[in-house]
Order: sequence, then C-alpha cells, then structure tokens
Amino acid sequence: MDYRRFLNDIGMRRQSGSYLTGLLESVQDIPDMISLAGGLPNPSLFPILSGTFKLKDGEEVYLDESTMAEVQQYSSSQGYPPFRQWCERFIKSYHDPPCWENADESKTKIMVTSGAAQAYTKVLEMCVKEGDKVLVEIPTFSSAIDNLLTLGAEPLGVQGDAQGMIPGELRSVMSKWRPQDADDPHSDVPKLMYVIPSSNTPSGATLPLERKREIYEIAREYNLLIIEDDPYYFLQFGGRLEPSFLSIDTDGRVLRADSFSTCMTPGLRLGILSGPALLVSKVQSHVSFSQEHSNNLAQAVLHKIFEAWGEQGTKKRWREISAFYERQKNAMMSSAKRWLTGLAEFVEPQGGMFLWIRLTTIPDSRKLIEEKSLSHKIAMAPGCIFTPNRDDPSPYLRANYSTIPIGQIDVAMQRLAEMIKEKMASNPEAFRVSKF
Repeated sequence: MDYRRFLNDIGMRRQSGSYLTGLLESVQDIPDMISLAGGLPNPSLFPILSGTFKLKDGEEVYLDESTMAEVQQYSSSQGYPPFRQWCERFIKSYHDPPCWENADESKTKIMVTSGAAQAYTKVLEMCVKEGDKVLVEIPTFSSAIDNLLTLGAEPLGVQGDAQGMIPGELRSVMSKWRPQDADDPHSDVPKLMYVIPSSNTPSGATLPLERKREIYEIAREYNLLIIEDDPYYFLQFGGRLEPSFLSIDTDGRVLRADSFSTCMTPGLRLGILSGPALLVSKVQSHVSFSQEHSNNLAQAVLHKIFEAWGEQGTKKRWREISAFYERQKNAMMSSAKRWLTGLAEFVEPQGGMFLWIRLTTIPDSRKLIEEKSLSHKIAMAPGCIFTPNRDDPSPYLRANYSTIPIGQIDVAMQRLAEMIKEKMASNPEAFRVSKF
C-alpha cells in the first residue's frame, strides 16, 4: 500500500526516529565501547530502591533493585522491553494479524502508548488535514469528535444501530464518490474511518464479524484507513469476544488502539497501538520527541501482575470484570423498564458501561438536562455530544452504570422519569407526539 495518501504534511515529514537514538542503539551492545554520545542521568542518584505491590487477590509483585533502577531510566519509545514483548504476544494471541510476518511497510508493528486515547489521537494528528472528511459512526465517542473538530476535520456520520455501524449506510454515504476518486489528490473523498467496534460508547453496540467484513471490503474499495479504537474489547457480554478489524486486515489498512484502562486500571495510562510498521513508527517518533515513552514503572508493574496471574489467570480476571459490568447493566435495564416504559426506549447493551436511552416524548435531551438535572439530582450526558452535528436537538441520553451502586440505579431511573414527566407537564402541547 502507498501510505502517503493517509498522511498530512506533518506525518509526511516525521521520520521514523532521530539520528542520535539510532547512534546510541547501534553502539549500546558493543563490548568495551565508551559512549559519550548520550544524555542519561546517573542511575546511582535515583531515589527509589525497590518496591512491593500487594494485589487484592492476595498476590504480591516485587520489583527488585535491578528492575527498579532500569524503570527509573529513559527507555525505548516503543515501550519498556519486557512489557512490550508481552504486548506483542498479547496482540498475536488475541488478533493474529494477517500482516504480522510481512516484509514490507505493511508488517504489523506494536508500541506501548499512554492509553488508547493517546494512540488514536496521535494517529489523527499524523493523518488529518484541515477540511478532511472523516467517517464516524452515529453515535460515537464525544472526545473523538472533539479531536476531529480541533484538527479542522469534518466528521461525516454513518448511522449505526444495535449492532454498530450499518454497512449499507456506509456505502450510501460513500456513494457520493467513485472508488477511483481515492487516486485523485484533489478529491474530497474520505480517507479515514474512526470506529469503536466493541461495546461502543455511548450505544453499547458491538459489530459482528459479518459486518466488519462488509465494512472492510468497502474500505478496500475506497482505499480507507480504519482507526479501530477498542478500549472496551474485554467488556463484551456473553462470554464471547468478536474478532477485530485487525484480525481480518490482509492489506495493512487498520491501526488498532487497545487499552488497559477498563480491563485493569485507568490511572496507569497504558495501551497498545498496532498496525502497519511505517505508520506506527511515525507515531513512535512523535512520542519519542514529545514525551520519550510511556511510564516505565507503570509498564513494569502491569507486566509483573500479568506474569503473576499467568495467561489463564489474566483471562479469568477479565471475564470477572465483564461479568461485573453485565450485572450492573442488568440492574439498570430492569429499573429502566420499571420507570421509563412509555417515556423512553432503549436497546440492551452488548457490552461496556452505558445505556443509550431515547426519549419518546422530548425531542431535546440537552435542554431537559440543563433545565431539570440539578433540581432532580440526576446527571446524564445529552445525546447531541456524541454526533457530528452537535447543535441539532437529540432525544438521546447516555446513562453510565459502571460505578453507581446497584441500590442507587433504581433511584436514578425513578428521578429521570420524574424529571421527564415534570418537563412534559410544563408544556403538554409541545410533547404530544411520541416519535421523532
């Protein structure tokens, strides 16, 4: 593939690494080499000697003096080597990318990032030009829309449903252009697609493999780069993990962002970017120049935890996390049916942390929230912020169930129902219709 199509001017200029880094790496393993080329602090001055971390399951992980000295020093921008190697095995095990063994620029490469958010943001900053049209699902992650608008892009919405982005809707949106327009540098045909395939925020939808294959074929037809942002991959309900876009990427047109925030801990700020070596190397260069690398201590701790648990113990832990959120979801679904029947509609989430609620009697959830949420002591996110056209009224609300105690979920749904009824009572004529 010719990846120049997907890069903006900064992405084109960004090199795969600095001269100095290359020089240091070329001499670091040569016996008797005296290197005066670097700029590393003296490790004898580092303050932390060692550390023990106690886990909730009774396990303890220990970072000895040698490891602690290593993680306090500058490291590779691709990731702390032991953790990066674990991440490579993780990606190979769960996604088995078809381009893993390629010998060209499409070869799958991984790097450790400071969460999935850094991964997809760095990709957007490398690719998006002002005025670019970028395909996104309706609805999608509000921060992704924020990023696109900040970069001067135009998010181009593709309607989704309970199973995620609808392939027929994608083809309809793309029908404005011909596939050969992708070869015209002056055409405004989209070149990027941003998608959350698993347990989408806010809808909770998960794309089945059949839809992924249809979407991937359209991406091939129009030469699109797919940004697969998948922080909720392990929060899919029902005990089954849908195959990823990366797992069917025979061309090298998928950049995948994984996250350890929802399946481990968000404060450590760790994730993985996987995709074509040329593009991942450019992101790695950006990280190298802007922050050197993700937090070494966080990487070492997470690596030690995974080692302590082993492969089966880690999988068991992730199944327990998914089961917890599924219980939370069940409680919210039960309460929503009890209190919101006749006032709202909702589709059961297939994973994640959110219930996507459609008000059937009120066309603008933002006004409802701004006018009534404080007095009723119930806060929710208005649907308009999850769409490209944020000024348009939306009857949708996003309700989060991840941290609220189950006993309060029923109270929350009752308060929402009371808030809706009070709004309707204030102007009965305005809310007679039940569909929008």
